[in-house]
Amino acid sequence: MRDKPRELIGDGYPHSGFEIVAWRSEAMTEATALEIWRRSPAHYAVLANEGVWASREWQALGAALSDEHAVVWFGLEPDPATE
Repeated sequence: MRDKPRELIGDGYPHSGFEIVAWRSEAMTEATALEIWRRSPAHYAVLANEGVWASREWQALGAALSDEHAVVWFGLEPDPATE
């Protein structure tokens, strides 16, 4: 989970991240991924900064979408590419 930023973009974001993933056997879309995460209390808590995530302030975000998967990671450190 914490290594997902480096897995997706290499050294572009050298910090740890927090990952959520959505999967389905049919074509994945952005809207479908959001709906899957909204229906999962644990995933939604990350997206909405609720529960154990309430004290976190996301400073970076990355996403990837494939045929059957959607991945989003959140980082506590600013993205060096946008500074």
